[in-house]
Amino acid sequence: MKKKKASEPVLLTSDSDWHNNACLNYMSDHGTAYTEGYRRAGDIDVSGRVQNFLVYPVLFLYRHHIELLIKQIVGLALVLSEVPDTDQYKKDNHNLNTLWLLAKKLLPEVNDSHRSSNFRLIKEVVKKLHNAHRLVTDLRYAR
Repeated sequence: MKKKKASEPVLLTSDSDWHNNACLNYMSDHGTAYTEGYRRAGDIDVSGRVQNFLVYPVLFLYRHHIELLIKQIVGLALVLSEVPDTDQYKKDNHNLNTLWLLAKKLLPEVNDSHRSSNFRLIKEVVKKLHNAHRLVTDLRYAR
């Protein structure tokens, strides 16, 4: 008997039909693809029943979405503001509380129309996510 050829893996292969495929790194600034991707994946998971098996991935997806959004806010605010980036922003920081404090401090520098009542709500969401899982790895790995 002849051996069957192993089929090519379908994941991460290129195709001439580019508009019907997911394209990686196709934009110079693809931060929105990451941010929206984590949120939309969380939405897909939540649209079904969130069972005990899905709670950790769903929380991770939403938490990471929030982290990336805050980092986008900080990055854009630093570009637009007169505030020099004196090593105050470290991209490898995953602490939602400290990231949000920095974003909240920078936002009035670039746009003074944001209401502080919105900041309180955001602070509470960030605080709850941070306190529930202080380490990002808490949502990715079993203890």
